[in-house]
Amino acid sequence: MAITSPNYTQIPNEFLDKWIPKLNGAAIKVFLVIARQEFGWHREKIKLSEKLLMDLSGIMSKETLHNAVSELLSNDLIKKEVVGESFSAETFYNISVDTGTEIVPHTRTENVPLPGTEIVHIERKSIKKDENNAGTAKAKVKRSNKGLTSNPLIVLDLEAGQYENVTDDDFKFWKTLHPTLDIDMELGKSIGWVRSHPDRAKANYRAFISNWLNNAEKHVYGRVV
Repeated sequence: MAITSPNYTQIPNEFLDKWIPKLNGAAIKVFLVIARQEFGWHREKIKLSEKLLMDLSGIMSKETLHNAVSELLSNDLIKKEVVGESFSAETFYNISVDTGTEIVPHTRTENVPLPGTEIVHIERKSIKKDENNAGTAKAKVKRSNKGLTSNPLIVLDLEAGQYENVTDDDFKFWKTLHPTLDIDMELGKSIGWVRSHPDRAKANYRAFISNWLNNAEKHVYGRVV
């Protein structure tokens, strides 16, 4: 079965280029599970029981799992911390990152410049006025370097087909709430819908976008909107 329209978790190139040829297959599975849980969900470290780690990696043998974790620890690819004693102990993992070349998890698939860049054009095709074709495009978004606390009004330039005053904090917030969605794609769809319904124009599109993403996520999980 083909993979559905993907979201992404950042995997270090060094691991893909240098370590995959060297590591045991089980160790690669464990590393990818930890990377997914840490980078994909933007956590500093993650709690994983032995059973959960086996379930997520598909490793059936405890001995194989222990050997995989030991291989990663011995190569300083992961860190492991056990908190508590006996049956109440909890085990935490995280990817071992050289602080001189810190790996920062991204929520965006495009090469987005650092905060402060005024305009970023993220699109695959031009946005169609026809609502049925709206989903084929990424959103053109005029970015603001202001944080979410300043709460600038998000407006839509219908002629240019782009939102204005969308902040980096907005994107981070939306992605945290809706990790299964392609936020850029959904913004593109929402713009297409508004262009097809000009009588529905809003004074501030922040609430509109939030509602749009909530409904989009319900469709993803097969629930009735």
